[in-house]
Amino acid sequence: MSEGQQKISDWTFLHNVERIKKWVSEMGQSGKEITTLRFYIHHAFQFVEYMVNCRPHQCRLTRQQTKEILLYLEKARKDTGRPIMVHQSRVKRAKMARIPQSASILKCLQLAPERVEKLLDELEEDTSRTATRYVLYGYLCAYWACMTGHRPSVFTNMRESDVATAELEASEEGVQIRVADHKTTLQFGEASLVLTRAEFSWIKRLHNVKEKLDSSNPYVLFTLGQQPFKHINRYLRVAWKKMDLKGDINFTLIRTALADCAKFTLPAATREQVSTSMCHDTRTADRFYSHNLTLKEGLRVREVMTSMLQSPGARGSTQDTQKASAKGRAKAKAGVKASAEERSSSDDSESEDETPVPYQESGDSSSSSLDSAEKAERPLKVQHLSPSKRQPASCTRSSISAKVSPLKRATVRLLRSKLASDRVKRALNK
Repeated sequence: MSEGQQKISDWTFLHNVERIKKWVSEMGQSGKEITTLRFYIHHAFQFVEYMVNCRPHQCRLTRQQTKEILLYLEKARKDTGRPIMVHQSRVKRAKMARIPQSASILKCLQLAPERVEKLLDELEEDTSRTATRYVLYGYLCAYWACMTGHRPSVFTNMRESDVATAELEASEEGVQIRVADHKTTLQFGEASLVLTRAEFSWIKRLHNVKEKLDSSNPYVLFTLGQQPFKHINRYLRVAWKKMDLKGDINFTLIRTALADCAKFTLPAATREQVSTSMCHDTRTADRFYSHNLTLKEGLRVREVMTSMLQSPGARGSTQDTQKASAKGRAKAKAGVKASAEERSSSDDSESEDETPVPYQESGDSSSSSLDSAEKAERPLKVQHLSPSKRQPASCTRSSISAKVSPLKRATVRLLRSKLASDRVKRALNK
């Protein structure tokens, strides 16, 4: 970015979006892996963020310019998301093809103890055989990894103090060694390595060899210096080949094989317990350590989906579609009929309500009741307006139904019938 710039102390040369675009494009065309490209873009973004938080005194970049640089770098980082997923899927698929079979792990658990005993015998005869001791480390870690699924740091960081504490708490059934220094200590705490009495005797014999060499190394898998053993993967492969087991091997592949086996063979509660003992979460196992579907499993899933779509209860099936259409037509007809009946009944009630009440001169209680009824009915009388001021029938009906309640209408009808009967009585008396 600073190439060809006269003054770089003010950092204004960073505000060159076209140059940043060219840099990203050239990295993509240089043959680098997409993970490397994302790594470079991410660190450039973090550097600009650091400049925002700890701005140098000589910096003359405005906030708007810095924001523009960050926005483009963030967009370039997001654009690598899809290629990253494709790359990860390809790497995982290649990794799954290298997973050791369960038979190979079982064979390792059967052969390793005999080889460990033999190598310890050789070391006790000649403690100066460093290569033999390193091969012994390979056999020990291969056996422990196939038995527990732990990472190599649990074995290489195991200290003599951890062994001494475990020996004090040992029983006739076995010994539990707790290792605090490993990769996932914050999430899972101490890692446990449970051994039988015979397996624990291997560590005791190795400790005797260490005393003969007069080593002050604090680790069980000791070196002649003070650091833990760092080439354990190399000697794991050596031990694996000497046991005539097929394929390339490392501790990650062993963990993957065990997690994959636990997922497909164990119930949920037991699988959770195994996963915790391996010091990783089941969500991580589902994402990184689960095996892809085999051809038989894929064909079985295909048959299940076909039968699911053909079942009578499937939504959108032929029978359900025909039933739904028939029900829809019946409901539509019933709705039309109901609306027509409601319209006719409302018209009849309105015509009855609009009938004028005849005049009566008598002053009895019925006439007073009629007066009150007429007052209640006054809003029902239709005014004869000119054609220009006349409202539609729908508006009139809605206003009437809004002003007079059904109870008042019933009262008016009852009073009308009572008045009519009174007239007939008076006529007969005359």
